[in-house]
Amino acid sequence: MLCLQAIEGARVPALPWHPAELSSALSSLAAASAALATPPAALLALEPTSWGSVIDGTLDRWRTAPPPHPYASELAPLEARFDELTRSSTELLHCDLRLDNMVLDSGGVAWICDWNFLSYGPPWFDTLTLLLSAEASGIDPDPLFWTHPTAAGVTPELLDGALASILGYYLDAGSKPEIPTSPHVRSHQRYYAVLTWRWLGRRLGLH
Repeated sequence: MLCLQAIEGARVPALPWHPAELSSALSSLAAASAALATPPAALLALEPTSWGSVIDGTLDRWRTAPPPHPYASELAPLEARFDELTRSSTELLHCDLRLDNMVLDSGGVAWICDWNFLSYGPPWFDTLTLLLSAEASGIDPDPLFWTHPTAAGVTPELLDGALASILGYYLDAGSKPEIPTSPHVRSHQRYYAVLTWRWLGRRLGLH
């Protein structure tokens, strides 16, 4: 059964983010994460993907298929540490949260859609992936990340490791052959690799 809910005035946020709309998106993410902290049994019965399964083959590129990068040797240990500290995560997250998976209604409230990849994992990972589009908007994502409720307990080492893992994924995926039936996927991945490196490189003092 497929159930749909109509959202009055629905539209995808535009880049650059309007500050009030980004704030609404982050608030909705906080509410979703709080709700998922005590998920109903029916949701768990769907057997969400384990975080280890998400990491393997996706967020392990620096260790298994390292893409060309001048700082690859520095990024691999960050990725490995992120894996070590989060692999056993038992909370739930969207796992594909981007600007285009947010919808704003006529009142400015943000709705999270396309829950195709619900999985176990660290909820703050959704906050990080959403904030890559803040980087694209010329907004420093660091203060927004650290003040978000999902970031409680996260360390700078964990954030750097997550960014390194995402960077490896985007660099690897963006270098693969173009997809004729979805011609913008690879350019999107290459662009997000640039955004990820801008954020991470700045944090590490590498540019």
